[in-house]
Amino acid sequence: MAEAPTHGDLPLSSSSPLSPLDWLMPRTYIRQMLCFSASPSTSSSPAASRNIPGESEVAQTLRDGLAATAAEVPCLLSRVVGLTYPHGAVGLSRPYQSIEDMFDVRDVSQDYSFTELKEKGFPPDVLGRGGFTPETSQSDEEPVFRARLSLVEGGFVLGIAVHHSTTDITGFGVLLKTWAADCRRLRDRSENWSDLHLIDAAMLDRAAVRDLGSGVAGSDIPSTIPTVLFFRDGEPVPKPAAVAPPSGFATAVFYFSPASLGLLKALATDRLLSVAADVPWVSTSDVLTALLWSAVVAAEAPPLPLLDGDDKTTSISTISIPVNFRGRCDPPLSPEYLGAAFARAAASAPVRELVSMAALSSAADGDGPQRHRADTTADTLLAKAAATIRRAIRDQVDGQSIRAAVAYTAAQPDITRVKRRPADGISMVSWADQGLCALDWGPHVGRCETVRLGKMPGRRYPIVLPRLADGGLEVILSLEAAAMERFRGGALVRRFGELRCLA
Repeated sequence: MAEAPTHGDLPLSSSSPLSPLDWLMPRTYIRQMLCFSASPSTSSSPAASRNIPGESEVAQTLRDGLAATAAEVPCLLSRVVGLTYPHGAVGLSRPYQSIEDMFDVRDVSQDYSFTELKEKGFPPDVLGRGGFTPETSQSDEEPVFRARLSLVEGGFVLGIAVHHSTTDITGFGVLLKTWAADCRRLRDRSENWSDLHLIDAAMLDRAAVRDLGSGVAGSDIPSTIPTVLFFRDGEPVPKPAAVAPPSGFATAVFYFSPASLGLLKALATDRLLSVAADVPWVSTSDVLTALLWSAVVAAEAPPLPLLDGDDKTTSISTISIPVNFRGRCDPPLSPEYLGAAFARAAASAPVRELVSMAALSSAADGDGPQRHRADTTADTLLAKAAATIRRAIRDQVDGQSIRAAVAYTAAQPDITRVKRRPADGISMVSWADQGLCALDWGPHVGRCETVRLGKMPGRRYPIVLPRLADGGLEVILSLEAAAMERFRGGALVRRFGELRCLA
């Protein structure tokens, strides 16, 4: 096994070191912007004449709540540091900052109106260039957590950044759930909070992940890379500098209503037995992922004949899907474990099937038998792709594969060459179950209406945003402008989704 992690002259926090799988997380930040309308209970303030939430209530509630959360999760006050051994690994410094360092407030109510932002679908380009996310790179330090409250007319935006080396999207959701509960607990006197313990030891116990590998005897440590990882042999091949096409990139947000999601799942379920007898069920997430996979491939692939053509094209598309393994390892982790606990499953399908799925409904006009046959074929292909995704999740990420990945990573003297798989292909992410729009932050803060990211300068495959209060889902992605036009014009996207905003 690897030697104990060390870091030069900066002592690590003994209470919350990082695990071998934390080492493999991207050394960057997860950023989100939570959009709130002004709470009716916000009392008057000097800004009340412009319908701006009073800083004395909103900001102070969030600041006090964050202080309580940081007391329960002290690593929020730390920074991420490189370790001397293993090479490429990271750890946490001792807490070094204050709440004032982590949280700042600004009033931009003269420039932005919540009503106007909402009418435009909370456009990523406006929010992205407006400074709504906190600064994280003012120096060489890599703070674990930063937040910024931006007061706008009629509401506010809470921008948050958490270092990805310390958590995944599920853990991020637990942090925000804790912060919201602390805000509510500190301001809402109508409930009895005396016996509430928001954070327990199991949620903070990164040793639980390290111990998954410690039970593997030295002779049993995999000699080859485990299935949920890949090994980059030698130095990475430099990629040519990305040159944006003349049309640039477009960032879009699409909305899928609860009714559309229900129909989407029903159509796939009805055809599941005929295409995948070994997959008894698929989730709504599987089917939505299959739709988005198909739409992206169709938007970016060169024209191909549909399935009824004579073309024998066998090109394969691969998609990676993050899988939360908190309940899949043995023993299971706390469902609210705060560290990184996901692996990637990889599913593959013929490009021609994915393109046909997206295009077949467009190949027939009207409502006659030809349209019905085209839609039926597309729905069958949708069920097949969803089953492929469910099978990959079921078969590739289990207790044995996770234990092997932890043991292998911990035993490496240099982890810079070890990555979560796959290296190439399409990567999609779902934040649907993060639960942010369901959080009650208390009478002064209220509930988040939606979550946004800023406009993306390059390609970014679909991210399913946290589920809305109505049960619907929004999806954000960035493609070359011409590809985005093909994506939004695809039959399945038009059939089940609607464009919220395009930047």
